[in-house]
Amino acid sequence: MAAWVLFNCWQSLAHGTEYEPLPVLILCLATSVQFFSQTAIRQKMIAGDDEYKEPNRLLQMILLTVIFLIVLLSVGTYLAVTL
Repeated sequence: MAAWVLFNCWQSLAHGTEYEPLPVLILCLATSVQFFSQTAIRQKMIAGDDEYKEPNRLLQMILLTVIFLIVLLSVGTYLAVTL
C-alpha cells in the first residue's frame, strides 16, 4: 500500500500527471482500523485485571478523531467558500 502511495506521488511529481488521493485515503483508513483494533484488543485483555485500571482509551480516541474531523471539515469548508 505504501509503495502504491509513493508510486502515485512520484508519477505526479515526475511526469506531471494528476494526483490521485485514493491510495492515501485507503492507507490512512487501513492504518486507523488497525490502530483502533489493537487498542480494543488491549482493552479487552486488561478488562478483568483488578490491579491495572486504564481509562477507556478506545472511546477517547474515537471522540478525538470525530472532533478532529469536524474541525478539519469546518476549516476546509470555510476556506473553500471564502476563496
